[in-house]
Amino acid sequence: MATSGMWVNLNGPPRPRVKLATVARLGFGLILLMAWAISNQNRVIASQQSELKRLQESIRHLEDRLGILNQVRSYRPTLPHEEATALTHAVQQEARRYDLDWQLLLGIIRVESGFDPQARSPRGAVGLMQVMPAAFEEVATELGWADRDPEALEDIRLNIRVGAHYLFTLVRRFGDLKKAVRAYDLGPSRITNPSDEGVRLGRQYVEAVRLSQNSPWGWLQCAENGKGASMPESQNPDSPPKACMSSYNSQSD
Repeated sequence: MATSGMWVNLNGPPRPRVKLATVARLGFGLILLMAWAISNQNRVIASQQSELKRLQESIRHLEDRLGILNQVRSYRPTLPHEEATALTHAVQQEARRYDLDWQLLLGIIRVESGFDPQARSPRGAVGLMQVMPAAFEEVATELGWADRDPEALEDIRLNIRVGAHYLFTLVRRFGDLKKAVRAYDLGPSRITNPSDEGVRLGRQYVEAVRLSQNSPWGWLQCAENGKGASMPESQNPDSPPKACMSSYNSQSD
């Protein structure tokens, strides 16, 4: 008996048993805690990614604005600061509104008017994008504008808004950017009913716009009868070359 009691004392008091339900509750609580931590971390990551995307968009916006302004200054250094700023803002805004490349809008402006807001053609085209009164009437009707005075087209923002919208309607109509650009110059009917001369002039215009997007005087290389055009010394360097103007400013049919 003594020996038996000794063994009992050596083993000590019986250890308390941990119930399985308690272990399960602790494990479940730990899982919930980990799930909350992961979910919170995911929210933080998503928030940081959203903020990063917003900052990247802001940087692209500023880079585009600076790029537009630099090109405007490069092509028309004599343009007053207020007009250059208004032009920059309008080009960027309308490019975003109509999902157009701002360099395309700048190319058309260079070729059409040489960045002269008061430019007028013998056919009656007005302003930076050389908008014809008939095109202005069409855009104003579509947008529900009451004021349709062609004289208002000398306003930089209005002119670019109308020109960009008109180009957008042509893209929508023809489903092809090059055809739309040709139609902007020649008029839609000369695209739907093409002639050999219309095709030639349209190609020249598209090439002039394309070249104008590459280097400040690249658009001087627009071809006439397959030959590169050059600028006479007497010609205003801020204006499009006369050899490239054979088919310009003819948006109406």
